[in-house]
Amino acid sequence: VGQFALAMVLLAGAGLFVRGLHELNNRRYGWESDHLVTGTMVLPTTTYRGDKEITDFQRLALERLEALPGVSSASVSYSMPFFGLSEPRKYLVAGRETPQPGHEPAAVINGVRPHYFETVGTRLLSGRAFNAGDTLTSPRVFIINQAMARGLFGGGSPLGRRIAQAGGKTIEWGEIVGVVGDIQSVYPDAIPVTYQLYQPMAQEPRPSNEIAVRTAGIAPSTLVDTIRTTMAALDPDLPVRQLQPAEA
Repeated sequence: VGQFALAMVLLAGAGLFVRGLHELNNRRYGWESDHLVTGTMVLPTTTYRGDKEITDFQRLALERLEALPGVSSASVSYSMPFFGLSEPRKYLVAGRETPQPGHEPAAVINGVRPHYFETVGTRLLSGRAFNAGDTLTSPRVFIINQAMARGLFGGGSPLGRRIAQAGGKTIEWGEIVGVVGDIQSVYPDAIPVTYQLYQPMAQEPRPSNEIAVRTAGIAPSTLVDTIRTTMAALDPDLPVRQLQPAEA
């Protein structure tokens, strides 16, 4: 009877452990690693010399990737949630007294293409995601995380409120159009930064890109070679590094 009772305890513990592993990303980290392929690419400045060349390549690459059988969505960003957002910037809030230099609220940023949140599995809580209309020449827009919404605006809605980066020569205001869930780095020693802010990658293009492809109905590992071939067809001189299932 004692051995049976102990065995049942061990089985229950094993079941909870497996379930806990599955829920780590979904609940604790704010994104979903299953059915996701990620990789890194750096566009050479000799070929992609300006914002238009970078943006045009990203748009074409995502069109090709999303057209692949077994792909539900794809996106490009400055960084992936696995590593956490690591670029802090200080911001001003329109309609409020300007803080003393050094006392402005700070947020870590990520530049993302449309479909980013559905691709990585971060929940959109209110408002809208970025779309093809958010371009370099359109009004600036931002999406903030839930913690930033609560910290800056309390119980009020942040949608429609305006913020701007502090410390620049000119103040360029942008509208908050959405709120998403918080994400955390998987690194146990990472320093948590409460406020997280997203901007359209098209409004500040960069040659360094993290790609993400979400699969539907097939194992992510079966798409790795296809993704690599698709990218090589666009630019044979552009390697995609660390292309692998996100869970790996």
